[in-house]
Amino acid sequence: MKKIVCIAAVLFCLAAACGCAAESPKPYTTNPPVTAAPPEATEAPTPEPTPEPTPEPIPTFDPDKYDAAAASLLGEYLSILPFDPENFDEAAHPEIPWYSAILLRFEENKVYYGYYDFDGNGVKELVIAVGNEEHQQPIGIYAFDGEKMVYLCKEQALGERASVSLDNGVFSVRGSGGAATGSVISYRIAGDGFSTEIINDYDYEFQEDGSVKLTVRTGDMAEKSFDAESLGKTFDVPIEYSELVPEEA
Repeated sequence: MKKIVCIAAVLFCLAAACGCAAESPKPYTTNPPVTAAPPEATEAPTPEPTPEPTPEPIPTFDPDKYDAAAASLLGEYLSILPFDPENFDEAAHPEIPWYSAILLRFEENKVYYGYYDFDGNGVKELVIAVGNEEHQQPIGIYAFDGEKMVYLCKEQALGERASVSLDNGVFSVRGSGGAATGSVISYRIAGDGFSTEIINDYDYEFQEDGSVKLTVRTGDMAEKSFDAESLGKTFDVPIEYSELVPEEA
């Protein structure tokens, strides 16, 4: 009997213990949220460099062609003497603008020519001038394009009361509109040796108070950089001129 009681007691205690265990809260745990693995870092593709434009090849200098081109242009000047502005055919002489040859209308003027390397590339530009032994006024600046001489200052008139100054390869051509007004275009000869780039292009007008009014079309000219003294120079480039005379038959 005692054994039955003892067994019952033991079973009761075990049941109680199991009940307590069933009621005891389990520790609360959570799994970390599942996230996609970050993509592996990849370097952005390096853009292909834009190729530089291939410059036009500069023609090989041929001294014989140069001399022939200069002689041809000088011959054209001789062919229009005496100069008649009313009947001048510009189409027949595309490299002799009417406004540049206007001084040839005066019979007392003689034609002169000389050479100077404006851009320092070793090929001299040809300068045509008119005047006398004491004073020569430039009327044309020409460069050699490999075949012929081409006029460099088509946008600005050379001629009466014009002046040309040179500074570090840039030559400035002034066209006078009178005692107090005028315009200036500054050119640089391009890398091909005969094309031109316009650096500055402006009108000027002296005011009664001594100041100057500038109307700038190209460049970054300012009054402080305006050189009034250079306007009075006829031609500040040291050129040794020769008189152009017809060859004797």
